[in-house]
Amino acid sequence: MFKLLSGMKLAEKKRRAIDSNMVLAASLLLVWQVAEADRLDPPPIRLMNRHGVNMASGRPSPTLVDVSIGDKALGLTHSISTYTGNMVNVGTADEHMSGPDGPKDKFAGVLRLVLHHKPIGQENNPSAWVYVMRAFDTEGSFDFSVNSDGTFTSYNGDPRQILEKVNDSAGYGIVWTKPDGSTSRFASYANYAPTSTGQNADIPLNLTQMQAANGFTVNILGNVANVFTNTGYQLKYVYSAQDPSLPYDDPTNTSIPPIGWGSESPKYVVAINNTVDYCDPSYLTQYPDVNSACPGLTVNNWPRATYLWPSGMPRAMFLQENSLVVLDSEGGRTEYKHRPYAKPAQAGDPNFRAVRLVGIKSSRATVSEVTYDYSTTDWIANGTWKVWWTPGAIATLSLSTIGSTAWGYTLNQPYQPLNGVSTDRYNQGGRTSLLVANYQWGLWMVNDLDYSAGWDQTYKNQLQYLTDNVTGVKMAYGYDDRYNITSVTKNGVTVQTAGYPATCSNRKTCNQATWVKDGNGNQTDFEYDPNSGQISRVRKPAVMSGGISVRPEIRYTYTPLYAYYKTSATGYAQASTPVYLLTRERTCLTSATIADGSGCTGGAADEIITDYDYGPANAPNNLLLRGVTVSAYSEGALQTRRTCYQYDNFGNRIGEIKPKAGLASCY
Repeated sequence: MFKLLSGMKLAEKKRRAIDSNMVLAASLLLVWQVAEADRLDPPPIRLMNRHGVNMASGRPSPTLVDVSIGDKALGLTHSISTYTGNMVNVGTADEHMSGPDGPKDKFAGVLRLVLHHKPIGQENNPSAWVYVMRAFDTEGSFDFSVNSDGTFTSYNGDPRQILEKVNDSAGYGIVWTKPDGSTSRFASYANYAPTSTGQNADIPLNLTQMQAANGFTVNILGNVANVFTNTGYQLKYVYSAQDPSLPYDDPTNTSIPPIGWGSESPKYVVAINNTVDYCDPSYLTQYPDVNSACPGLTVNNWPRATYLWPSGMPRAMFLQENSLVVLDSEGGRTEYKHRPYAKPAQAGDPNFRAVRLVGIKSSRATVSEVTYDYSTTDWIANGTWKVWWTPGAIATLSLSTIGSTAWGYTLNQPYQPLNGVSTDRYNQGGRTSLLVANYQWGLWMVNDLDYSAGWDQTYKNQLQYLTDNVTGVKMAYGYDDRYNITSVTKNGVTVQTAGYPATCSNRKTCNQATWVKDGNGNQTDFEYDPNSGQISRVRKPAVMSGGISVRPEIRYTYTPLYAYYKTSATGYAQASTPVYLLTRERTCLTSATIADGSGCTGGAADEIITDYDYGPANAPNNLLLRGVTVSAYSEGALQTRRTCYQYDNFGNRIGEIKPKAGLASCY
């Protein structure tokens, strides 16, 4: 969500989209031909195999995007997922990781103490168990050690990851700052004092806000009742009482959770543009439908996701095969089939029935259905400890099938004397893939059908190499003391190096490269906007122009802009916080840039200026790109070309007016 495009990439993307407008005359066709070094970014690692199984958890972990509104960067996208192998997520603490009952909602983040591991030989000694403060948000999680004075430090030593208590205008809270300067805030109270021995382990603190480095903000009310942005978009969660009847119920079985679901899992999630409509964000009561929850809507077809549960939840899932059906905002239908697995020898145990996902069928998928089978074998060693990534290994995944392709899964004996290492193996069409982990620091090695990866076998747990198993290309990575990537090699040959600020005086910029070199020594230098962390200046490798060596530059200007939308049923207001957006881009055609960035050594006639317009300041406005104006000299005179864009209520671009229209303004 917060992996926003850099200023350079954003500008280039928009420039490509309006490429015809950039050419004012034949003289403007000159393009700098340079070998520019790309910025270094961490390589993507997916632990999901082709059957939707998370290799680290050993369970199916589907994610479904079911409703969205606005553009990708400044809008809202909702999804549901699970990492427990079911969409019910009730029962033991291991099964119910976080958030409300039901699927893991994208915005149901939480901060809580969790048991990280039990030291070898100390499995039955709770005082020796290692607890960490684990922060979950929409992008993942990170662990922090709890210090004796109540402060927190990164568990793996990464200084870029910061967790700290605050008391500001928004009240008490705990804020997680990430390497790119974005933050996630969790609700807290004045005397919250967790300890490293597990005190307050059952007191989760809900995610209340996420803010990108450029100021784009997502606020979350309740757990979860309403999500809204400072760009004027809203997700309204509608909770509705559901049918409690269950003809096949067995009320004498106390190991099955009681009936009650409507207050925990929403019936609808509706996406609304607050420049058009407003819905009360409070979580007051249950509503039978969207119109009751949001009276007065002027648009009847706001995008929505609908969740259809069988009657008598959650007991329905624990008694016989049942399904959750999700209807997404684009007309898609996805069915999640579940089945309870029993262990007759332990009928009195709360884990007597383990609900598992046994099939996924979607009208939008390229395959008709994926199915999952399980084994009820329970691996136990030293009395209590099981495989670290498969808590309570009841109904462990044994087979996944798509069409005629079936893959088998095997968990090794969970406790091995050598360094507490555990191994997960599975068969993909005759090829054995495996995942090896040390339960103290995490993943050690993955050998999948598509790739192989290896991590540093220390608490740093840094990715060391990534090999494409199809092409054989092996990428290796080097790091500095701040855990930033400083070198990339390809099959043993260095292809990129990078440098970073020596100290961290600005969290939004200190973990971004100030220079990057490619394998031929071509260097690109970067400067950043201190308020938003976005690229403000790029100096490319030198080229010859008119017989002299010139380093082409692109300069970017960012402006704090405020959206304007409904904050009540009757009134509009400016957003309380701005978003820093790219408003100007400047570059020289043939000459060098003046040292202070004020212009071109070849004069004003050698400069191209592109301005970006995001709409009026005091009228309904989601900060969507409304216009692009290109100004440059051609045939001795300054010429200007303007392109304008129109959008529908859902944030989709539906119109474009080209420069030949000669518009003086886009609104």
